Amino acid sequence: MMNTGKKAIAAIVSSTPWHIWGWGVLFLIAGIAAIIYGLVKGFSFLLIAGMVYFLWTARGLLLLKHWAWLTALCGFSVTLLFSLLGLLQGSVHIGIALVVWILAGALIWYFTGTAMKQAFGVKSEDVKFLFLLPATVWVLLFTVFPFFYGVRTSFYKVQIGRVDKFVGLTNFIRLFKDYKIHNSVKLTFIFIIVTVVIEILLGLLIALLFNQKLKHLKTYRTIMLMPLFATPVAIGFLFLTIFYEEGGPINGFLIPFGYKIPWLSHPNWSMLSVMLVDIWQWTPFCFLVILAGLQSLPEEIYQAAALDYAPGWQLFRKITLPMLQPVLIIVFLLRLIEACKIFDIPSRLTRGGPGTATMVYSLYTYLTGMKYFDLGYASVQGFALLVVMMIIVTFFFKRMRQIYE
Repeated sequence: MMNTGKKAIAAIVSSTPWHIWGWGVLFLIAGIAAIIYGLVKGFSFLLIAGMVYFLWTARGLLLLKHWAWLTALCGFSVTLLFSLLGLLQGSVHIGIALVVWILAGALIWYFTGTAMKQAFGVKSEDVKFLFLLPATVWVLLFTVFPFFYGVRTSFYKVQIGRVDKFVGLTNFIRLFKDYKIHNSVKLTFIFIIVTVVIEILLGLLIALLFNQKLKHLKTYRTIMLMPLFATPVAIGFLFLTIFYEEGGPINGFLIPFGYKIPWLSHPNWSMLSVMLVDIWQWTPFCFLVILAGLQSLPEEIYQAAALDYAPGWQLFRKITLPMLQPVLIIVFLLRLIEACKIFDIPSRLTRGGPGTATMVYSLYTYLTGMKYFDLGYASVQGFALLVVMMIIVTFFFKRMRQIYE
């Protein structure tokens, strides 16, 4: 068995041109050097280097036809990747990065370009895959890299102007002991339950109304959708004026009658104000999606059901609501995810106050990282929200699968 393996390896080595091995090993060494350089500069380089190198190598082992191509491709890709990361972090000069990219690409293509095309079976039609390159680079730079950097940051005490200090699981333990987190989770939970339920119910009622034959339906529908296209920050400032307690439109009407509502100065009223603004903005979204679901229901089923059920509530409960269930679940899931990330409205309208009455989870995470500059703890808060969202989404997708099965 061992002799057979040695013969196979010897056959591969002997059938591979020397220049492929030479340049492959050269770029492999360059990739390893990048990892060592990252280890010297900081743990983030080492973590990302190890994971990217491992995943890329494993993928190459499964897909590539030749070990020599695997060696060349791994070294080449790691060299380019870490010169790019070094450029982003400011540890590599842009001139050096450009020289690395140009020389590496030119040498690889000059010596092995034709051979690579033959080995991988590249055809002229495959140039279409080059159009995926910008999207791939975008995902790597602005999704994958920030994600792994956030994982690394969560194990450190990171403060601007100070050296990062490894603290292990301290930030995670702190998350469970922080009473401000407990308060923000409670407020976010109350906010989600109230707003999402009301938005879906209102959206369903308005969609049922607009599903009828009405005059000027398109005009009314356009007016209903207008809040959906407003910027959340601008909405926050708009309602800051509307809820102004001394001379705003609402209190300006109520004060002559002896009433004055403390919209933004009382804990309960301030939370209610944030909820009302969110309901005003996102009810049109629920209405739009549910209306599309209602108009997609087959008319034949209603004609057959009219023989057994009376029009109105009974027909709605027995026919419309069960068929509309997948649409309602999707709307609920989308609104749930968005409500968990609520930030713009409370940050502009109440700034988390009075006190911590409207300090929702996302706002507290923002203040932890951007005001108090405790980036390690803020990363842990962000990942905790991500884990909760993944669990919720998984549950609802299983529910959707059961419905369609």
